[in-house]
Amino acid sequence: MINRRRMFVAGAAACAGLRGGATRAASARPDLTGVWSNATYTDLQRPKELKASGSALTAAEAEAWEKPRRALNGMPASKDGEVGQAESEFNDRGTGLLSFNGEIRSALIVQPLDGKIPFQKWVREKLELDKERSDRAPTPLDNPEQRDTDERCLISASSVPMIPGPDTNIYQFVQTADAFAIVSEKYHDTRIVRFTESDPRPVPSWLGQSVGHWAGTTLFVENPWLRTRLRASQPASQRPHASARDFHP
Repeated sequence: MINRRRMFVAGAAACAGLRGGATRAASARPDLTGVWSNATYTDLQRPKELKASGSALTAAEAEAWEKPRRALNGMPASKDGEVGQAESEFNDRGTGLLSFNGEIRSALIVQPLDGKIPFQKWVREKLELDKERSDRAPTPLDNPEQRDTDERCLISASSVPMIPGPDTNIYQFVQTADAFAIVSEKYHDTRIVRFTESDPRPVPSWLGQSVGHWAGTTLFVENPWLRTRLRASQPASQRPHASARDFHP
């Protein structure tokens, strides 16, 4: 379980327009209809290898991280003995690290300042997060249910949180007076954000049930009724609930 009060993710606010882009609707709300990308070298959590003097990077620190990754479109070269997936796939991580509000981000997570998911103590113990990877118990491989949901292609990129990956970081937004649709390139799922009250007893799903409302030019989205096990490697509460605050560009 994650301590939600202690974590804030900046990624949803950092999509870049590829075609269309935000315009001002007659209601004074921004119209986000268009094709967008959130491709970036910046990961959800700050990698241990990323040397940073703070939660934001200096230009020199950013260049040191980006330079060895440019040849493979944002991915590091495979180490000796690895299969070489980074060299054999079509990587698409944008043009560099995420710049947000004038800062080069070392992680999408901006709170807490270490850029790490603030797992509760029992989760850290269950996942052995305080141990070196080589000292952890072997990952079970007996059944497909034990594998990550990402590996089984179950969680769409349009679900929450919308975290960029090594590829397929393209989204199409379609906005109407009653709803906001998010179509993802990855797995081709569509998440509907309704501007009405949600069904009090919906069926939990990988996409949840998104309900949005406007506060000025900011779209707030609540997403209850997510499936309990978001990822096999990351336990969640019995009723996961996600909130998002999407700023127009």
